[in-house]
Amino acid sequence: MLVVLAACAAVTGGLGFLAQRSIGFRKRMGRCVKLLEAGQGAALLPDLRQLVKKQPSDTSVRFFLGRAYAQGEMYREAAAEFELAATRNRKERAIDPSELAGALASSYERLGRFKEAQGVLLLELKRSPLSCGLLVQVAEIFQRRGMPGHASDYMAMALKIDPENPDLLLRMAVFLEYSGDLKGVLEYAKKVLEIRAGDADACRIAARVYYNLSNYPKAMEYYSILARMPGFRASGLKGKAECLYAHGSRILALAAFEEALQAAGGDVDMKIPLLYRIGMLYIKEGEVLRGVEYLGEVEKRSPGYKDAGATLSRYTAFSNDRSLAAYAFSRDCQFYDLACKMLDGLGFSCHKYKQVKKRDLVFYASRETDEKYEHIYFYFSRKLTPMDERELREIVNEVRLVRMKQGVVYGPGGYTRQAVEYAESRALTLISREELASQLAAAGGCVEVRAAGGG
Repeated sequence: MLVVLAACAAVTGGLGFLAQRSIGFRKRMGRCVKLLEAGQGAALLPDLRQLVKKQPSDTSVRFFLGRAYAQGEMYREAAAEFELAATRNRKERAIDPSELAGALASSYERLGRFKEAQGVLLLELKRSPLSCGLLVQVAEIFQRRGMPGHASDYMAMALKIDPENPDLLLRMAVFLEYSGDLKGVLEYAKKVLEIRAGDADACRIAARVYYNLSNYPKAMEYYSILARMPGFRASGLKGKAECLYAHGSRILALAAFEEALQAAGGDVDMKIPLLYRIGMLYIKEGEVLRGVEYLGEVEKRSPGYKDAGATLSRYTAFSNDRSLAAYAFSRDCQFYDLACKMLDGLGFSCHKYKQVKKRDLVFYASRETDEKYEHIYFYFSRKLTPMDERELREIVNEVRLVRMKQGVVYGPGGYTRQAVEYAESRALTLISREELASQLAAAGGCVEVRAAGGG
């Protein structure tokens, strides 16, 4: 935006030369100036090319032609015209040198010639050290080159000239965030909000920095302000929900995410990420059936969004079978009851059990056969992706440690080829998803799976 403002200033800066020309020429060029100011320079190209042919040494006409090329996004041609104009302008001074330097540097930037753009600007700054526009341009180029420290140095010089400019203060906050000066970021973001209370970008920056500093209450304060701004309610509520979740208030967080989803309305760009985030959080919290519903909406509205499709394919087969769903997704107490029913159906008595990996269960069980007891180690996994050899090795080591003769592993997600080969030469029986479904049926059906939001 600052480059565009500089460009407009450059257009009006060239008006002085018109007073010295014929009435016809002045009218013709006056029309060109109006169209350039309106951003319609591309339409002027045929007329300005003719003028350049008639006035090849006229610095001002070449400058206007360069502006027209730039507005038509023909930056190579624009740079060439500005270069010729700059060469002649050293003697004539028909165009303000700062304005011409800014226009030439902008064309170089568009062409990716950042060092050349910087060279032009720094050279002109030696002659015009108080040109705020040029200082800002240099700062922006340093930022684009991945040098936020230098960018903030030049922006600081510009702010000495125009200290209450909220746009410059906001850019300074961005530069400092890139360089890791979070204290400085907050200082400038707050200064912007003092000058322009309803600045959503400044509010968002302050909230983000406080969140990254793990100061969730303060981050929520700014996200709440953002949520009250017209057009930013959904993003403010989403930020508030993220703070609540990071702070450990999971139930409140999910409620806030739901509120943000409602606020998003028909905004697809906001709604799809929210649906995905809510779905993945429900799955993470063990409320998989509800999570699958949200991810189904994501895949329906935006096929191929992130890993929604892959996650759905992993969980849908389970959620469509009530018995498998109960095994994979029920709450811990329900899962324990179900495992006990399965062991009872197989004729085993449980002596000891423990929970491992947060959701899996291990049982030390035995049953009487031919006047002797058979002691078996049962591992009930709820992992929905294939178990690998490393996981089976850990189980085998524990089977040996507790001096059991055999281990039985229930893996609803299946097993890798290496895991199957490993188990074949060990006292380890692998129960597939199909066998699991059969045993669940033999155990007398399934418990009712508690849906998300249930008690």
